[in-house]
Amino acid sequence: MNLSMESVKKIKYLWEDGNEIEWIQAFIKIVDKNAKLVPFILTPEQRKFVEGLCKYIIVLKSRQLGLSVCTVALSIRQCMYILIVIVYLLVTIKNLVMRYLIN
Repeated sequence: MNLSMESVKKIKYLWEDGNEIEWIQAFIKIVDKNAKLVPFILTPEQRKFVEGLCKYIIVLKSRQLGLSVCTVALSIRQCMYILIVIVYLLVTIKNLVMRYLIN
């Protein structure tokens, strides 16, 4: 598959630090209330959350802000970006599944 230079530049831009919101909206899909797969467009509260992220953060949140889904989207981005995290995530999931099956 050949990519145009414009596509390569856009993909490179999306993976740069500081472009997390654009990356989420370009690559993450969610299921809406009508059971349709749609792009994940962040709400103003979710945008503020992503823009204010630092290394460690504690979120005191009310329900229905969608911060859990937003956190999962950011985690997926990190997993795709860092190979070691992917391996750890897969091992963790495998261990959880094995514990579930054994119990």
